Amino acid sequence: MVKYNYRKYLLLLLTILIFIMVLELSYKIKYSSIEEISDIDLLSSSERYGNASDNLILSYEPIANYSRDIYDINSQGLRDYDYSVQKPNDTFRAIVFGDSVTFGYGVLLEDIYSTKLEQYLRENYSDDVYDSFEVINFGVDGYNTLQESELLKHKAINYDPDLIIIGFVLNDWDTPWIIPFIPEKLIEREDLIDSFLPKKCARRTNLRRTLEKSWFVKESSLMNIIFDATIFSYKKHSYNNAFKDPCRFGKIEYALEQFRLIGEEYDVPILLVLFPVKYFDLPYPYLPLHEQMVNIGSEKGFYVLDLQESFFEKNHELFLPHDSGHPDEEGHALAAKEMYDLILSENIIS
Repeated sequence: MVKYNYRKYLLLLLTILIFIMVLELSYKIKYSSIEEISDIDLLSSSERYGNASDNLILSYEPIANYSRDIYDINSQGLRDYDYSVQKPNDTFRAIVFGDSVTFGYGVLLEDIYSTKLEQYLRENYSDDVYDSFEVINFGVDGYNTLQESELLKHKAINYDPDLIIIGFVLNDWDTPWIIPFIPEKLIEREDLIDSFLPKKCARRTNLRRTLEKSWFVKESSLMNIIFDATIFSYKKHSYNNAFKDPCRFGKIEYALEQFRLIGEEYDVPILLVLFPVKYFDLPYPYLPLHEQMVNIGSEKGFYVLDLQESFFEKNHELFLPHDSGHPDEEGHALAAKEMYDLILSENIIS
């Protein structure tokens, strides 16, 4: 009887090992094809979006006077018309920050919400103080909120703004995917960011690096996938989990505090605009995250505009087709009109 049980358990162990080997082989094949595609995408992305920056937080910056497809970068490295750094007399100037949504992925320059907002102001607003209005787009494809706050300190504040607008999307906690993959720079950048966050974040980063160097993560595709699903990996893309994680959401809180401090120092009001992510089935599942951002923005003294209700009155019709969540021309126009209405109702221009 004992011998029979021994053989049964040995057979079970052998079956499990064979199953793991089959999984490993299948994931190895799958990973090989993904890595090959990623190399191509990385090459085209770096060519399209910009050069490595000397600023560790910014990581990369758009190339001035660059043009590709519908995307034209001006002489100042912005996807916008040319504006002087020095603000003209009697001009109200807003500067806008954000990721690919604000950058205007998939739409023409004249259809981006920043351009539309400037148009609304110039055509509809009049007072005895300002003769002209400018809304300058500092949005950069792939940037997160931390990079945007650094861009404000590093460059945009020199444009002497009267209003700062932050276009926020739920994935703006994320590690930018267009970064110069120089190991030493990447480590230096991570260490710098961890210094802004709770101490346990640095410990988690160091543990992640140790695991990444281990044989079972480096050589096993199956273990690599399991590792990517853990809290240690920066590849995890769950909005709900990220907003509960002090090491991920902490980046957003730190960045918004930097915006607040600069706005306070230069006496510039800040408008936080929340864009929804594309979601076909209602009810929209990320309302608690929007409420969390509304509360944080309000606590910091920002004006806050949440666009999710306006967008989902038309559901997915305001997004680009076959896209993960970028607004189309109508979506940008709606966002601009909502911003214009809030600026008027809150008497921000005074």
